[in-house]
This record gives sequence, C-alpha cells and structure tokens, in this order.
Amino acid sequence: MIVAVVAAILTGCGVGPRRTLDAHSVAAQITSELAGQYGLAPALISVRCPSGISVVVGQAFVCDATLDGEFLSIAGQVASGRGRYTIKPAAAVIVVARAVSVLESDITAAVHAPANVSCGTRPVLVVVAGGSFACTATVKDGPQAVTVTVADLQGNVRYSLAPPASAAG
Repeated sequence: MIVAVVAAILTGCGVGPRRTLDAHSVAAQITSELAGQYGLAPALISVRCPSGISVVVGQAFVCDATLDGEFLSIAGQVASGRGRYTIKPAAAVIVVARAVSVLESDITAAVHAPANVSCGTRPVLVVVAGGSFACTATVKDGPQAVTVTVADLQGNVRYSLAPPASAAG
C-alpha cells in the first residue's frame, strides 16, 4: 500500500517512470536523413546511438555514423518532452560529385579553358572544418594538383590550384 502511494505522489510531482528514446529508432531516422541529404543509399550508412537517452529537454547524446566508410560523429539534443531531437554533424560531409561540379566550373572560369576534375571514387568525404582533401584538375597545360579546404560544417569550400607539373620544374 505504501509503495502505491509513494508511486502516485512521485508521479504527481513529475517523477515517474523514466522515458527514453529508442536508440534503434533514432539511428534509423538519422540514417534516413543522411541518405536524403547526401544522396547515399541507406545501405552505405551505418548509425549507432546510445541506449538510455532520457527524454528530457536539453539532454545531449552522441551517435556514431559511417558513410561509405567515412566516420562521422553526430551530436544530438532532445528538443521536446515528446521525444523530438535535433542533430548536428561534427564535421562537414562533402558530396564529391557536387564538389567536382563546382571545382570544374570555377577552374574553367579561372584558367579560361575546360577543366576536368577528379577527387577520387568515394561518393562522400567527411572533413572537419579547416581540413582539406586533394583533387586533380586536368586542364590545357596538363594535370594540376588541387587542394580543397573545407571552410565550415555546411561544406563550403575554397581551393588552391598548383601550377602545372611542366611549369613547376
């Protein structure tokens, strides 16, 4: 009898059974969001979230994701008592095809000749803000190294184009 009364009193004060987010559901939703945002097949994405995330506004959690072999940490935060949450990747996800398109356009305009850019075979790259990755631009003077620096978590980039190999020697 006392146990029932204590439980009723505690429930009335907002101290009831602890509600938690379902880790598998959160991981599945994040997988779906990443697939849609970055154009990846869900089979190329793996997300693991911790169990026991309390449904308390402001509760923080971190999920680990792999996008086609690229590791990405994702910070989450419970946004409502109904279990809504927000997520924010800890690094920029660069869709390589989009980066190649932008680089080809920019380099073509800069050198006044068609540029063919290659940044490898991966569909996405995960790069911290301030980090960089390498590409190659083939233009009229031959292949040139391109260093692409990620400016922010939204994936904005800037690049530098090395002189052609024949001009460097």
